[in-house]
This record gives sequence, C-alpha cells and structure tokens, in this order.
Amino acid sequence: MTDLSAPPESATVHELLRRQVAQHIGALAPFPAGWEPFLRAVSAAYEDADEARALLERARVAGEALRESDLQFRMLAETIAAATFL
Repeated sequence: MTDLSAPPESATVHELLRRQVAQHIGALAPFPAGWEPFLRAVSAAYEDADEARALLERARVAGEALRESDLQFRMLAETIAAATFL
C-alpha cells in the first residue's frame, strides 16, 4: 500500500499529486499496491516539470542580466567613442 498521508520526509509523492488525490478522492488513505508504480511515475513527472520550470526561470533571469550588461557596455563604448573623436 502507498500511504499518501505520510509526512513528506518519508514519502516521495509530489505535493501537488498529494493535494490532487485529496481533492478528487477525498481522503488520503493508503492505495492498493498496484497503484504505487503509477503514483511514483506521476510524482516523478511533476518533479521533472518543477526542475524544468526552475531551469527556464534561471535562464530567463540570466538572459535579462546579460541583456542589461550588454546595454551598459554599448553605452560605455559609445561614450568612449564620442569622447575620443571630439
């Protein structure tokens, strides 16, 4: 049996899956053992999606920082070029 009411430290069930089961089934009761592979697969897919989302967010933030640095560099280069040719 898979106990979805177990504390997160001892369970590997994703929190969203835990909430969805509680919402749609009603009670977090132990599931028949045959459901465990399915629940673990869904939970792993949620974890993978969380990791992908976090990676995309880090890439977005890094991209914004790079664009800002590029803008500052271009402004500095223009300032130096203007001062050099006065």
